[in-house]
Amino acid sequence: MVVAAPVFDGMPAHERDVIRIPAIRHFNGSDFSVVLPIPRYLAAHLEAFRPDVVHSHHPFLLGDTALRIANQYYVPLIFTHHTMYEQYTHYVPGDSPKLKQFVIEL
Repeated sequence: MVVAAPVFDGMPAHERDVIRIPAIRHFNGSDFSVVLPIPRYLAAHLEAFRPDVVHSHHPFLLGDTALRIANQYYVPLIFTHHTMYEQYTHYVPGDSPKLKQFVIEL
């Protein structure tokens, strides 16, 4: 198993089988990191690993990357939903009830 996850404050110095993706830490005053979409960043790591399945916790940012990787290797993509994203719209410009509804529908 290989885990791809964002860089964040307080992460372990040495991790086995973890690929840390560059990220903006404390995005807009939050306590989370937003991954920077860097095309082909994982490619070198995954060539040797050759995944049988790809799993994503997030439909955006790394979720898009997970979709591309699953497509590239012709393997299933498993997505598990863990967050009510509409409760985080206050971290982005233009927060409004319409934006919350858009995020729910998306």
